[in-house]
Amino acid sequence: MISTTEDMLVTPGQHRALAEGIPGARLVELAAGHLPTVERLPGLRQLVLDFVAG
Repeated sequence: MISTTEDMLVTPGQHRALAEGIPGARLVELAAGHLPTVERLPGLRQLVLDFVAG
């Protein structure tokens, strides 16, 4: 699961709570707001590629 650290709509605390409720979930953080596909696409893409490769 990817948490955006600057999200004002869905806070990082909510991301953590969701991840804690999913058995086996991993949480990584990305310095971005609510729209990481617009704000930090290269970083988001790398996190997804790392997940798929791992």
